[in-house]
Amino acid sequence: VTYYELVANTVMRERERSLVPPTSPDIDKIYDASSYTSTSHTDRQTNHLVEYYTSLSESGNPEARLRMGYLHLQGANSASQDFDRAFEYFTEASESAKKSATKVNARLALAHIHFQGLGSRESNATRAYELWNEILKLDNNGDAHNGLGVLYLLGATKQTPKDLLKARSLF
Repeated sequence: VTYYELVANTVMRERERSLVPPTSPDIDKIYDASSYTSTSHTDRQTNHLVEYYTSLSESGNPEARLRMGYLHLQGANSASQDFDRAFEYFTEASESAKKSATKVNARLALAHIHFQGLGSRESNATRAYELWNEILKLDNNGDAHNGLGVLYLLGATKQTPKDLLKARSLF
């Protein structure tokens, strides 16, 4: 369920982003086609998107940091799968975001990384519990409810003893 949820949440966030007009310039206008003779048009766009978001991220843009975190979490769009790097991007996005949605999404990703023990981190259900509760204080978020439901289903922490009725109500 946890792995499915991570993928489903990512797909839904990408779908939601596609419904909103893009805030970045048209990528076809960014790249110089003469410098990319050996790669396909799609590869050039993908590489430039990663470069573009990397640049924005380095300048402190929390939304770009969030996107870079997702790219490294998934190993997508020419970004290598690197859970530790994704964790850094999500942490920076969570700490610097002014938009609630960015902060919530970054903390959701951090909670999943903690819960699953990705990268150099050991699984830490207690930290995931704390993050999901922080998210619920910001937003009545279904993903956070689901995460807490999994904790109660498994009896994963002292704060979440095995309780199937509580898990069901959270789901």
